[in-house]
Amino acid sequence: MARQELQLRADQTENGIVADFTVNPKNQRVFSSSVESAREQILRVLLHSSLHRKLIPKPVRVQLLKILELFREILQLALFDFTDNVRKEIRFFIFHRSKVEALLDSSFLGGLLESVQATEPVKGDIIEFGTFKGGSTLMISRLLKKIGSKKRIFACDTFEGHPYDDQFTSLTLRKGEFSDTNVRYILSKFRRFGVEDKITVIKGLFENTLLNKLAGERFSLAFIDCDLYNSTKCALDFLRMRMSNGGRVVIHDYGDDRWGATKAINEWCQNNDVKVKLNPVPHIEFSHP
Repeated sequence: MARQELQLRADQTENGIVADFTVNPKNQRVFSSSVESAREQILRVLLHSSLHRKLIPKPVRVQLLKILELFREILQLALFDFTDNVRKEIRFFIFHRSKVEALLDSSFLGGLLESVQATEPVKGDIIEFGTFKGGSTLMISRLLKKIGSKKRIFACDTFEGHPYDDQFTSLTLRKGEFSDTNVRYILSKFRRFGVEDKITVIKGLFENTLLNKLAGERFSLAFIDCDLYNSTKCALDFLRMRMSNGGRVVIHDYGDDRWGATKAINEWCQNNDVKVKLNPVPHIEFSHP
């Protein structure tokens, strides 16, 4: 089930946080059943009739499917109550996805950017755990420029793929996954898009770099997208006393048990007596006494 079709609800129990996935997100408007029905009929005819019978040449079919997916995302964008700035950035992302290279769907990216905008008045910069090819970093920095923010982003990654196996993963590929990237590549991308002045790249294991290079920083927003149990736990422990009041930690893939990140988050929340809030995207809000 697509992320944008889910409402995520988290409840604190005696055993920790339990994520419950149900239909109809809080910020989603009701989509006209007649429009939905018409769209489904069109897709059914194209995908299961003409395309299935190969009445359309394969190159044309491929392009047609891309156009249909683009059309679907544009229609879907109308279902969410994004601010104008965020809506414009999501539209940019939809049309330039292959160049941006963010492994996020448009609805999650919209929620992430809404969190960036919501925490703009909060003291501190932004930190990202798990940068890969810099797609989300790029989109965050574009929004910061659009709203005239003085914040910068610390992009933290090994830029060599997952540094170790995840003891809790059910996947075959573990250590070294997402290794098709490097610092030179993403810096070149940031320059092409004119956002290099907003981003500081921190290369290396979180265990080796965070305290050595960022111990004195304060953060208004953190984005955790590092999959692994140990990496996620390290990131959360580092952030605990470095998030400003009103700050927000946004979590990608929360509830996806293929990796250990969800387990690390639930354990950390239980140990620190906090909850995961799931609208507009899974996140933890910080309030220090």
